[in-house]
Amino acid sequence: MILSKMGLAGVVLLSIALRISPLVRWPQIVRVPFGFSGILLIDVSLGFGAFLFLCDGSLSRRIRHLREWIRAPWSMGNG
Repeated sequence: MILSKMGLAGVVLLSIALRISPLVRWPQIVRVPFGFSGILLIDVSLGFGAFLFLCDGSLSRRIRHLREWIRAPWSMGNG
């Protein structure tokens, strides 16, 4: 749940940074930290989400069972 909130906050910060006009000097000073913070939050939430998805024990078990199920017909015909 916290990863989705981080991602949503990153999207909000990035969209605010894109809406600020780049023509005036002082909004540019505000635009850079907002955009960088938004991109950073989005990247961190996606990275942690991918890490949890790939390193979850049940996922690796499922992949192993799927691999064994796919190989089973080929090994039975060779015996």
